[in-house]
Amino acid sequence: MREARQSSGQKVGLERAAADFQAAIAIDPDNPIPHFLLGMVYLKTQEWSKAEAELERTLQLSPGFPGAAEYLKQTQDILLRGGR
Repeated sequence: MREARQSSGQKVGLERAAADFQAAIAIDPDNPIPHFLLGMVYLKTQEWSKAEAELERTLQLSPGFPGAAEYLKQTQDILLRGGR
């Protein structure tokens, strides 16, 4: 029971984080940081295509953004293996 509550709480936290990062992107769409962080949320929630899009956008805005290329490669590998 406790695990279910923690999992539910984690989901709500991730949804709130995603909404916050989306709001930050709406304010400053050329800032790579909220794109990267939104991509991390999508990785955690296994929304692979959305994660890929945000990580690609991060790298378009800031080609050397730390970790973005590695996470993008991992995400693309998952998508190639049939992740959705």
